[in-house]
Amino acid sequence: FNALYISEEDRLMLRLNTLKNEEIRLWLTRLLCIKFLTYSENKSLASLNSTHSASDAKAIDHFKQEALLLEPKQPSPFNLNLKLPLGPNPILIHDIIIEDRPVNTQRFYDITFNLKTNQKLKYIISDKDLDSIRMLLSTVSSKANWTQKNITNSSEPVTSNQSHPIH
Repeated sequence: FNALYISEEDRLMLRLNTLKNEEIRLWLTRLLCIKFLTYSENKSLASLNSTHSASDAKAIDHFKQEALLLEPKQPSPFNLNLKLPLGPNPILIHDIIIEDRPVNTQRFYDITFNLKTNQKLKYIISDKDLDSIRMLLSTVSSKANWTQKNITNSSEPVTSNQSHPIH
């Protein structure tokens, strides 16, 4: 996956590679991006709170995000010969739903993208992948000057103990 801020659209273009040698191109709005970042942080903290104090969980979460910044960057796996099942133009994401999917001692998540075209894309990702997506979106949204302080809380608070749609 990768993301790029497109100033003309004031959106992030999210690109996902699949195991089927496909590339999915999606638009992520400012509000949805900020809510995703908040929700994924809450998911991470909830996971850590099960075995650590709240202050330790917050410190560990911050450390994990910082460590991702320091990891050696791998060459982009994106390939020009991939199939584009949704077409070459990005599709607007209307909603994202993230649900816990514990597997033995590892944490996985079901992520569902509800698209403008009424299609649903569902992926299973690891805890580390969720952290990586969070770091990527945080970095790109910061460069786009999108911050959580710039977004008003116009909807219900995000909770971390259940599935929560992000609009």
